[in-house]
Amino acid sequence: MKWKRWLSLGILGLATTLPSAGTAFTIDQNFHRFSDTGIDVGRSLTEAPRWDANPQGLFGSTLADGIQVVFRDDFAASFGLDAAGTQAVWNGAFRAFAAWEQPHFGFDLTIGSGPGEIVVQAVSETSSIFQGNFFQAYSGFAPAWSDQRMLTNGLSVPGFAILGSTISFAIERQGFTPNWALFSVEEAIFELMLHEIGHSIGLDHPSDFPYANFDTDADATTLMPDGLSPPYASVGIAPVEYRSIMSSLGLALTADDLSGFRVLYPTFVPEPSIAMLMALSALGFRPGRRRDNR
Repeated sequence: MKWKRWLSLGILGLATTLPSAGTAFTIDQNFHRFSDTGIDVGRSLTEAPRWDANPQGLFGSTLADGIQVVFRDDFAASFGLDAAGTQAVWNGAFRAFAAWEQPHFGFDLTIGSGPGEIVVQAVSETSSIFQGNFFQAYSGFAPAWSDQRMLTNGLSVPGFAILGSTISFAIERQGFTPNWALFSVEEAIFELMLHEIGHSIGLDHPSDFPYANFDTDADATTLMPDGLSPPYASVGIAPVEYRSIMSSLGLALTADDLSGFRVLYPTFVPEPSIAMLMALSALGFRPGRRRDNR
């Protein structure tokens, strides 16, 4: 189904079209919310799944102690490379997690067979995960509604919390060869892992959903401001920027990716206006204590 770029704007963030290409991002497609006139930006971004900063998060999943990432023991060795190539796999994977980290948002990486909030594994392309597609890797997460979900800036806003995620690499589809023309093994793993981590923290492909590319301006070189919070009245819809890691042609983190991260995981709490307070009340917002998750 194709959607128009709708022209209405309301206090709860119904979509407005921005004039030219900008730092657009989108959230997981399953959580796009619509009104009678198109994408409902405010509701979509407010309810969007993200890792919960509440120390008492659902089932113990919380950002308070960092996201616990477990690489399966055989992850790097599964690709059948020599010792240098296997080490390059580890290097690229670890660099990718480090690239997404911020002072208030981190990962705790381990290698083993135990449970983790994010599990990273390599499996055969015959696995059910890769049936009927040509993906090199796939990420899925388990969401659950939480009335006590806390944003990383301390605001308590009901919405979906991510309880866990699995990142799976198809062993036979990585394209590692001695003369692979485009990337080294480390860079190939780094860029693919960057993309999959983006899915695991709540982002999706802007290039696939032009009706839901969120932005606050039309400058493709600038980050969206930190501190955006419900009802996201200043956020509208922009044309697709294809250079982001979450888009089809992306090779590295760009302002698009980091803007999406800032919206899902803000650090700054703006002074609310009366209109914003009224809208937040309608969304079920209540103030929470700010917490530094270093």
